[in-house]
Amino acid sequence: MVYRYEIDGHVILTIAPQDEAELRADIEARRAATERARAEVAAMTPEEKASLVRTADYFVRQGR
Repeated sequence: MVYRYEIDGHVILTIAPQDEAELRADIEARRAATERARAEVAAMTPEEKASLVRTADYFVRQGR
């Protein structure tokens, strides 16, 4: 299965996983990483969360 993303008829990204199982494994790994990150944030103190937000805001403003 090949996934193609186009804008105005121009191919900007083509993904060709070896098989659907590989793609599903990648999606599951990303989902698990997201859940771990959510758990880490949930365990943070309000001060730690505020620091994280300030850091993220800094990088967004820098265009990174």
